[in-house]
Amino acid sequence: MRVRRCRYVPEFAPGSQSRFRSLWEYELDHGEETPSNEHSDAEVVFYLTHGAGEMIIDRTNRVIKPGEVVFIPPSTPHSLANTSPDMLRAFSIESTIGGGEGRDESEAAAQSRETIGHLQQIIDGLPTSMDAPMAIQSIVRLFDIGGRLSEQIEEAMGLDNQEALAALTSIENKIMASVVEITRRYLRRVGKPRHRRRF
Repeated sequence: MRVRRCRYVPEFAPGSQSRFRSLWEYELDHGEETPSNEHSDAEVVFYLTHGAGEMIIDRTNRVIKPGEVVFIPPSTPHSLANTSPDMLRAFSIESTIGGGEGRDESEAAAQSRETIGHLQQIIDGLPTSMDAPMAIQSIVRLFDIGGRLSEQIEEAMGLDNQEALAALTSIENKIMASVVEITRRYLRRVGKPRHRRRF
């Protein structure tokens, strides 16, 4: 199963009055079914391009074929199942209900998103000498930023492609190298640990 959120070109991103939220691509092998999902603040339109299957909408099964469109109202549980021997491919479009409500929240979330640049600023600003509380706080902060970056990558690109995995690996390597450096700076401050000689 492959479920991927499609990225839009930033220059042509929807404005604050747009109800568009996201476009998703689905590829399901024979017998696969997506987990049941529902959106209290959005309506969803599915469009099947290849294969055949069933749309399960609020416990009602509906057979769908290529070229058909299925509308899912807000707050309606739904899932997609491939009942054909071939791969099923479909797209879904999520739109906020009402006249663009929810867009302000999306824009606020976009403004609070983490960036690799912010992570690098934190790393570059690490003090040359660190006591234990400062070292621990720095490590926790780096992992916190790394976690948010990972969530953003998964949301934007999914985790089933080389580009996303390469981005995650780069972030992990950067954070782990920084943790090693923080440990060095802490040990430099407290001095080498002394080992008592046992007789």
